[in-house]
Amino acid sequence: MRVPLTFCDLWRHGMGGIDPESVTADTPTAAGTPVAHPTLSGRLISNGKSNQMATTPQSDDASSSGPMDNENVSDGVELAARVGYLAKGVVYAVIGGLALQQAVGRSGEITNTREALQEIGSAAFGQVLLWIMAAGLVGYVTWRLVQALVDPEGHSTDDSDSKRWGKRAFYLLSAIIYGVLAWYAASLAMGTGGGGGGSGGSSWESQVMQMPAGRWILGAIGIGFVARGLLQFGKAYTGSFKERISSFDLGPGSRKWVMRASRVGLTARGVVFSMIGAAAVYAARTPDPQNAEGTEGVLSLLVGTPWLLGAMGFGLICYAVYQGVKARYRLIGV
Repeated sequence: MRVPLTFCDLWRHGMGGIDPESVTADTPTAAGTPVAHPTLSGRLISNGKSNQMATTPQSDDASSSGPMDNENVSDGVELAARVGYLAKGVVYAVIGGLALQQAVGRSGEITNTREALQEIGSAAFGQVLLWIMAAGLVGYVTWRLVQALVDPEGHSTDDSDSKRWGKRAFYLLSAIIYGVLAWYAASLAMGTGGGGGGSGGSSWESQVMQMPAGRWILGAIGIGFVARGLLQFGKAYTGSFKERISSFDLGPGSRKWVMRASRVGLTARGVVFSMIGAAAVYAARTPDPQNAEGTEGVLSLLVGTPWLLGAMGFGLICYAVYQGVKARYRLIGV
Protein backbone atom coordinates (compact mmCIF):
# COMPACT_ATOMS: atom_id res chain seq x y z
CA MET A 1 0.00 0.00 0.00
CA ARG A 2 1.35 3.43 -0.90
CA VAL A 3 0.63 6.25 1.52
CA PRO A 4 -0.24 9.65 -0.05
CA LEU A 5 2.58 12.15 0.08
CA THR A 6 2.28 15.20 2.29
CA PHE A 7 4.05 18.55 2.44
CA CYS A 8 6.31 17.24 5.24
CA ASP A 9 7.24 14.22 3.09
CA LEU A 10 8.33 16.57 0.29
CA TRP A 11 10.24 18.81 2.72
CA ARG A 12 11.93 15.87 4.41
CA HIS A 13 13.01 14.22 1.18
CA GLY A 14 13.84 17.38 -0.73
CA MET A 15 12.44 18.53 -4.05
CA GLY A 16 14.69 16.22 -6.04
CA GLY A 17 12.39 13.22 -5.78
CA ILE A 18 10.90 10.75 -3.35
CA ASP A 19 12.41 7.42 -2.41
CA PRO A 20 9.55 4.91 -2.79
CA GLU A 21 10.82 2.88 0.16
CA SER A 22 10.22 5.84 2.43
CA VAL A 23 6.52 6.10 1.61
CA THR A 24 5.41 2.94 3.35
CA ALA A 25 6.84 0.51 5.83
CA ASP A 26 6.08 -2.57 3.68
CA THR A 27 6.64 -1.55 0.08
CA PRO A 28 6.48 -4.65 -2.16
CA THR A 29 9.64 -5.65 -3.95
CA ALA A 30 9.78 -6.93 -7.51
CA ALA A 31 9.03 -10.40 -6.15
CA GLY A 32 6.00 -9.09 -4.28
CA THR A 33 7.51 -9.58 -0.83
CA PRO A 34 7.20 -6.67 1.63
CA VAL A 35 10.50 -5.29 2.90
CA ALA A 36 10.71 -4.18 6.51
CA HIS A 37 12.11 -0.73 7.22
CA PRO A 38 15.72 -1.11 8.41
CA THR A 39 15.55 1.74 10.93
CA LEU A 40 14.53 1.08 14.54
CA SER A 41 15.06 -2.64 14.12
CA GLY A 42 12.63 -4.69 16.14
CA ARG A 43 10.06 -1.88 16.48
CA LEU A 44 6.48 -2.53 15.36
CA ILE A 45 5.64 -0.53 12.26
CA SER A 46 2.06 0.15 11.23
CA ASN A 47 0.75 1.54 7.94
CA GLY A 48 -2.84 1.76 9.12
CA LYS A 49 -4.02 -1.62 7.81
CA SER A 50 -1.31 -4.13 8.68
CA ASN A 51 1.47 -4.46 11.21
CA GLN A 52 4.92 -5.81 10.50
CA MET A 53 8.01 -6.36 12.64
CA ALA A 54 11.15 -4.69 11.30
CA THR A 55 13.90 -7.29 11.31
CA THR A 56 16.48 -5.99 8.90
CA PRO A 57 19.67 -5.18 10.85
CA GLN A 58 20.71 -1.56 11.11
CA SER A 59 24.14 -0.51 9.92
CA ASP A 60 26.68 1.21 12.13
CA ASP A 61 25.90 4.50 10.40
CA ALA A 62 22.40 5.89 10.17
CA SER A 63 19.92 4.07 7.98
CA SER A 64 20.47 4.38 4.26
CA SER A 65 16.76 4.19 3.55
CA GLY A 66 14.15 6.93 3.71
CA PRO A 67 12.40 7.93 6.93
CA MET A 68 9.09 6.33 7.82
CA ASP A 69 5.90 8.33 7.71
CA ASN A 70 4.82 10.12 10.89
CA GLU A 71 2.39 7.46 12.13
CA ASN A 72 1.34 9.08 15.41
CA VAL A 73 1.57 12.85 14.89
CA SER A 74 0.01 15.29 12.45
CA ASP A 75 1.97 16.96 9.69
CA GLY A 76 1.69 20.22 11.62
CA VAL A 77 3.33 18.75 14.71
CA GLU A 78 6.08 17.20 12.58
CA LEU A 79 6.77 20.53 10.91
CA ALA A 80 6.80 22.28 14.31
CA ALA A 81 9.34 19.75 15.60
CA ARG A 82 11.65 20.17 12.61
CA VAL A 83 11.52 23.98 12.70
CA GLY A 84 12.08 23.80 16.47
CA TYR A 85 15.20 21.68 16.16
CA LEU A 86 16.53 24.14 13.60
CA ALA A 87 15.88 27.15 15.88
CA LYS A 88 17.58 25.39 18.79
CA GLY A 89 20.59 24.72 16.56
CA VAL A 90 20.83 28.41 15.63
CA VAL A 91 21.01 29.38 19.32
CA TYR A 92 23.85 26.94 19.98
CA ALA A 93 25.64 28.00 16.80
CA VAL A 94 25.66 31.62 17.99
CA ILE A 95 26.97 30.65 21.45
CA GLY A 96 29.67 28.41 19.98
CA GLY A 97 30.63 30.91 17.30
CA LEU A 98 31.13 33.75 19.77
CA ALA A 99 33.16 31.53 22.10
CA LEU A 100 35.32 30.47 19.15
CA GLN A 101 35.86 34.10 18.14
CA GLN A 102 37.03 35.01 21.61
CA ALA A 103 39.33 32.00 21.72
CA VAL A 104 41.16 33.13 18.58
CA GLY A 105 41.42 36.73 19.78
CA ARG A 106 38.74 38.29 17.62
CA SER A 107 35.78 40.34 18.82
CA GLY A 108 33.42 38.10 20.67
CA GLU A 109 31.89 37.69 24.07
CA ILE A 110 30.90 34.64 26.07
CA THR A 111 27.11 34.35 26.03
CA ASN A 112 24.24 32.31 27.37
CA THR A 113 21.06 31.46 25.47
CA ARG A 114 19.38 34.80 26.21
CA GLU A 115 22.39 36.82 25.17
CA ALA A 116 22.65 34.70 22.03
CA LEU A 117 19.16 35.94 21.13
CA GLN A 118 20.29 39.50 21.85
CA GLU A 119 23.21 38.95 19.46
CA ILE A 120 20.77 37.76 16.80
CA GLY A 121 18.63 40.83 17.40
CA SER A 122 21.60 43.15 16.88
CA ALA A 123 22.19 41.81 13.36
CA ALA A 124 20.69 43.28 10.20
CA PHE A 125 16.94 42.64 10.12
CA GLY A 126 17.33 41.60 13.75
CA GLN A 127 13.69 42.14 14.66
CA VAL A 128 12.52 39.88 11.85
CA LEU A 129 15.08 37.25 12.80
CA LEU A 130 13.91 37.36 16.41
CA TRP A 131 10.31 36.76 15.39
CA ILE A 132 11.47 33.82 13.28
CA MET A 133 13.45 32.46 16.23
CA ALA A 134 10.47 32.91 18.56
CA ALA A 135 8.23 31.02 16.14
CA GLY A 136 10.80 28.25 15.78
CA LEU A 137 11.22 27.90 19.53
CA VAL A 138 7.43 27.75 19.93
CA GLY A 139 7.53 24.86 17.46
CA TYR A 140 10.10 23.11 19.65
CA VAL A 141 7.94 23.72 22.73
CA THR A 142 4.95 22.26 20.91
CA TRP A 143 6.89 19.09 20.06
CA ARG A 144 8.18 18.69 23.61
CA LEU A 145 4.65 19.06 24.99
CA VAL A 146 3.37 16.42 22.56
CA GLN A 147 6.19 14.09 23.67
CA ALA A 148 5.38 14.72 27.33
CA LEU A 149 1.60 14.36 27.10
CA VAL A 150 0.97 11.92 24.26
CA ASP A 151 4.17 9.83 23.99
CA PRO A 152 3.88 9.45 20.20
CA GLU A 153 7.11 7.46 19.80
CA GLY A 154 6.21 4.40 21.83
CA HIS A 155 8.26 4.95 25.00
CA SER A 156 5.33 3.57 26.98
CA THR A 157 5.88 0.13 25.50
CA ASP A 158 9.68 0.20 25.45
CA ASP A 159 10.56 1.47 28.93
CA SER A 160 9.81 0.73 32.55
CA ASP A 161 7.30 2.95 34.36
CA SER A 162 9.99 4.96 36.13
CA LYS A 163 12.00 5.54 32.96
CA ARG A 164 8.88 6.41 30.97
CA TRP A 165 7.69 9.01 33.46
CA GLY A 166 11.23 10.32 33.84
CA LYS A 167 11.36 10.98 30.10
CA ARG A 168 7.98 12.67 30.16
CA ALA A 169 9.05 14.88 33.05
CA PHE A 170 12.20 15.85 31.16
CA TYR A 171 10.19 16.70 28.03
CA LEU A 172 7.86 18.87 30.11
CA LEU A 173 10.79 20.67 31.77
CA SER A 174 12.39 21.19 28.36
CA ALA A 175 9.12 22.69 27.08
CA ILE A 176 9.05 25.12 30.01
CA ILE A 177 12.69 26.19 29.53
CA TYR A 178 12.36 26.78 25.79
CA GLY A 179 8.94 28.36 26.29
CA VAL A 180 10.61 31.00 28.47
CA LEU A 181 13.30 31.43 25.80
CA ALA A 182 10.65 31.82 23.08
CA TRP A 183 8.88 34.43 25.18
CA TYR A 184 12.18 36.26 25.66
CA ALA A 185 12.84 36.26 21.90
CA ALA A 186 9.38 37.70 21.27
CA SER A 187 9.95 40.32 23.99
CA LEU A 188 13.19 41.40 22.32
CA ALA A 189 11.43 41.59 18.97
CA MET A 190 8.80 43.86 20.52
CA GLY A 191 11.47 45.96 22.20
CA THR A 192 10.45 45.04 25.75
CA GLY A 193 13.17 42.48 26.55
CA GLY A 194 15.58 43.17 29.39
CA GLY A 195 19.24 42.36 29.86
CA GLY A 196 20.67 38.87 29.57
CA GLY A 197 20.58 36.60 32.55
CA GLY A 198 24.28 36.04 33.09
CA SER A 199 25.86 34.40 36.03
CA GLY A 200 26.02 36.21 39.30
CA GLY A 201 23.62 37.64 41.86
CA SER A 202 20.72 38.08 39.42
CA SER A 203 21.09 34.65 37.84
CA TRP A 204 18.48 31.91 37.98
CA GLU A 205 20.66 30.07 40.49
CA SER A 206 20.46 33.05 42.86
CA GLN A 207 16.69 33.20 42.44
CA VAL A 208 16.36 29.50 43.25
CA MET A 209 18.50 29.93 46.37
CA GLN A 210 16.07 32.57 47.64
CA MET A 211 13.14 30.15 47.48
CA PRO A 212 12.04 28.01 50.44
CA ALA A 213 14.30 24.93 50.51
CA GLY A 214 16.21 26.66 47.73
CA ARG A 215 19.47 24.85 48.41
CA TRP A 216 17.77 21.47 48.11
CA ILE A 217 16.07 22.53 44.89
CA LEU A 218 19.32 23.88 43.44
CA GLY A 219 21.12 20.68 44.43
CA ALA A 220 18.45 18.58 42.73
CA ILE A 221 18.68 20.72 39.59
CA GLY A 222 22.46 20.30 39.64
CA ILE A 223 22.16 16.53 39.89
CA GLY A 224 19.72 16.63 36.98
CA PHE A 225 22.21 18.60 34.88
CA VAL A 226 24.98 16.14 35.68
CA ALA A 227 22.72 13.21 34.78
CA ARG A 228 21.78 14.89 31.53
CA GLY A 229 25.45 15.53 30.77
CA LEU A 230 26.28 11.88 31.35
CA LEU A 231 23.41 10.91 29.07
CA GLN A 232 24.91 13.09 26.33
CA PHE A 233 28.25 11.30 26.81
CA GLY A 234 26.47 7.96 26.56
CA LYS A 235 24.72 8.91 23.33
CA ALA A 236 27.99 10.08 21.81
CA TYR A 237 29.93 6.98 22.88
CA THR A 238 27.35 4.32 21.98
CA GLY A 239 26.00 6.08 18.89
CA SER A 240 22.44 5.58 20.14
CA PHE A 241 21.52 9.02 18.79
CA LYS A 242 21.62 7.49 15.30
CA GLU A 243 18.64 5.23 16.01
CA ARG A 244 16.16 7.98 15.19
CA ILE A 245 18.06 9.56 12.31
CA SER A 246 17.53 8.42 8.73
CA SER A 247 20.19 10.04 6.52
CA PHE A 248 19.12 8.08 3.45
CA ASP A 249 19.98 10.74 0.89
CA LEU A 250 23.45 11.54 2.26
CA GLY A 251 26.41 9.95 0.55
CA PRO A 252 28.57 7.57 2.64
CA GLY A 253 31.31 10.18 3.08
CA SER A 254 28.92 12.97 4.05
CA ARG A 255 27.05 10.68 6.43
CA LYS A 256 30.27 9.74 8.19
CA TRP A 257 31.31 13.34 8.80
CA VAL A 258 27.81 14.39 9.88
CA MET A 259 27.74 11.59 12.43
CA ARG A 260 31.22 12.50 13.68
CA ALA A 261 30.17 16.12 14.13
CA SER A 262 27.09 14.93 16.04
CA ARG A 263 29.28 12.88 18.39
CA VAL A 264 31.55 15.87 19.02
CA GLY A 265 28.55 18.12 19.62
CA LEU A 266 26.93 15.75 22.10
CA THR A 267 30.24 15.39 23.93
CA ALA A 268 30.66 19.17 24.18
CA ARG A 269 27.13 19.61 25.49
CA GLY A 270 27.77 16.82 27.97
CA VAL A 271 30.82 18.67 29.28
CA VAL A 272 28.89 21.95 29.62
CA PHE A 273 25.92 20.32 31.35
CA SER A 274 28.14 18.34 33.73
CA MET A 275 30.07 21.47 34.70
CA ILE A 276 26.84 23.45 35.21
CA GLY A 277 25.46 20.65 37.38
CA ALA A 278 28.63 20.28 39.43
CA ALA A 279 28.74 24.04 40.04
CA ALA A 280 25.07 24.05 41.09
CA VAL A 281 25.60 21.20 43.54
CA TYR A 282 28.64 22.96 44.98
CA ALA A 283 26.71 26.24 45.29
CA ALA A 284 23.89 24.42 47.08
CA ARG A 285 26.38 23.42 49.78
CA THR A 286 27.71 26.97 50.24
CA PRO A 287 25.97 30.22 51.19
CA ASP A 288 27.12 31.98 48.02
CA PRO A 289 24.89 31.38 44.95
CA GLN A 290 27.53 32.97 42.72
CA ASN A 291 29.39 29.66 42.89
CA ALA A 292 26.72 28.27 40.57
CA GLU A 293 27.38 28.84 36.88
CA GLY A 294 25.27 28.69 33.75
CA THR A 295 26.54 28.13 30.21
CA GLU A 296 28.10 31.59 30.17
CA GLY A 297 29.88 30.99 33.47
CA VAL A 298 31.17 27.58 32.42
CA LEU A 299 32.64 28.99 29.19
CA SER A 300 34.08 31.96 31.10
CA LEU A 301 36.09 29.52 33.22
CA LEU A 302 37.90 28.50 30.03
CA VAL A 303 38.85 32.01 28.91
CA GLY A 304 42.32 31.65 30.43
CA THR A 305 42.91 28.57 28.28
CA PRO A 306 42.08 29.67 24.72
CA TRP A 307 42.51 26.25 23.15
CA LEU A 308 40.00 24.72 25.57
CA LEU A 309 37.57 27.58 24.97
CA GLY A 310 38.01 27.18 21.23
CA ALA A 311 37.46 23.43 21.45
CA MET A 312 34.28 23.97 23.46
CA GLY A 313 33.05 26.61 21.00
CA PHE A 314 33.73 24.27 18.10
CA GLY A 315 31.92 21.48 19.97
CA LEU A 316 28.82 23.63 20.49
CA ILE A 317 28.83 24.49 16.79
CA CYS A 318 28.94 20.75 16.12
CA TYR A 319 25.96 20.36 18.45
CA ALA A 320 24.17 22.95 16.31
CA VAL A 321 24.99 20.77 13.28
CA TYR A 322 23.46 17.82 15.13
CA GLN A 323 20.26 19.82 15.68
CA GLY A 324 20.22 20.65 11.98
CA VAL A 325 20.56 16.95 11.19
CA LYS A 326 17.58 16.22 13.44
CA ALA A 327 15.59 19.01 11.77
CA ARG A 328 16.17 17.40 8.39
CA TYR A 329 16.39 13.67 9.03
CA ARG A 330 14.97 12.76 12.45
CA LEU A 331 12.13 10.25 12.49
CA ILE A 332 9.15 12.05 14.03
CA GLY A 333 6.29 10.26 15.73
CA VAL A 334 7.26 6.66 14.88
